[in-house]
Amino acid sequence: MGKRAGLLYTGLVAAMGGIGWLKGNSIYRQLFLPRQDEEGEDNCKLPEKKWIRDGRAWLLSQTERKDIYTDSIDHLKLHAFLLSPPEEESHDVAVVVHAEHSCAEETGIYARHYLEEGYQVLIPDLRGHGRSEGNYIAFGYDDRLDVMDWIYWIIKRDPKARIVLHGLSSGGAACLLAEGEHLPSNVIAVISDSSYTSLKEECARLIRLATRSDFLPTALRLFFFRVVVLFRAGFDLYKASPIHAVKHATVPTLFLHGDNDQIVPVEMCKRLYREAVCSREYATFIGAGHLEGVMTNPNRYWKRVDSFIARQKET
Repeated sequence: MGKRAGLLYTGLVAAMGGIGWLKGNSIYRQLFLPRQDEEGEDNCKLPEKKWIRDGRAWLLSQTERKDIYTDSIDHLKLHAFLLSPPEEESHDVAVVVHAEHSCAEETGIYARHYLEEGYQVLIPDLRGHGRSEGNYIAFGYDDRLDVMDWIYWIIKRDPKARIVLHGLSSGGAACLLAEGEHLPSNVIAVISDSSYTSLKEECARLIRLATRSDFLPTALRLFFFRVVVLFRAGFDLYKASPIHAVKHATVPTLFLHGDNDQIVPVEMCKRLYREAVCSREYATFIGAGHLEGVMTNPNRYWKRVDSFIARQKET
């Protein structure tokens, strides 16, 4: 290769690297930056869907609601709401883990059901969401350790606690990833609603859909995005793999998904179910979009959840 050709080749590689870095950062800003960092607003403002708004209004109307704080392993102040049934001492605790770009306030519809069933309800704000600190959204990966922290907070408060994890989208991924960390025996059931299989696979799909006209191949764009996430958020998105975690799971798990989900394909839920080695069940909701099973068919949704948990309490 001549000197001129070598310089041309070096320049081309440098240009592609620069473009890849810029595109990786652009995708990072869209997916991984908390909304308040981008827009100066709270993640919990003006939810679009009426059932989320109604649930939020109910949650904020609960005068006995407590604000709880704990510190993460990397010294972030994390927030959660705690609700307790009136005049009833219960060892049953539901931990409701919200989705990405959401917050604890938007899980009122789930919290209300568990509270009416006699549970104490802990609703964390994941890092970078709501009232918790954090400058990036972890899509379940670092959140798995925060979920573990909340579990041990509950057990320290009540060693007899029987804990149900109910995770939504990346909150479901956080719960499945926590299963890979060997959950304590106090955790009797995991409900995973609309989790992805792996963050690598989900990001590749989103990148492919968002940049169809891009001249860079998806694999190359994903490589640069992986580097950006590692540099800016400090974790390898390839390690965020619920489908790997469920191969080591021991806690009974219920997988839920809408069959019209355009964000996380229902096929991902089916694969998670097939790969899980724990006792597990699976339910899809006809015509439901992302996290819409609870709205499109609430009676069936809660019947499946309640009966699944009841069976775990009997064992």
